[in-house]
Amino acid sequence: GPTGTGVIHIKEKRIYIHLITFEKNEKLFSETTMYRDYLSARDILHWESQSKATQISTTGKNYIQQQKHGYQIHTFARLRKSEGKLTSPFVYLGEADFISAEGDRPISIIWKLKKQVAHQFFNDAKLAAGIS
Repeated sequence: GPTGTGVIHIKEKRIYIHLITFEKNEKLFSETTMYRDYLSARDILHWESQSKATQISTTGKNYIQQQKHGYQIHTFARLRKSEGKLTSPFVYLGEADFISAEGDRPISIIWKLKKQVAHQFFNDAKLAAGIS
């Protein structure tokens, strides 16, 4: 996908790919991309949509009515943007199902991952996101 894009939409296949970086700071992320993304459990992901999305937009409806619209949500995550001079790779967390949504621009969404992430990744992701 395009560089710097956190969401890739493959419309003809009804797939959204979410690329998540848990650790955010003002040096590497703009004010409009400092989304509050974190794991609250090994299979529960709090994720914020892109800043222009609303619950009544096409994208918002595709998320909220995921099953009705036949969409798959695939999540990839990394702890931070880079490790030293190297770009950090993303880890595939798997598919996710919609649980709930609040607000607009961005929409705060709770996703249930179909498989739990490893204990170590969960703990590292919480630290990276600043969640204790």
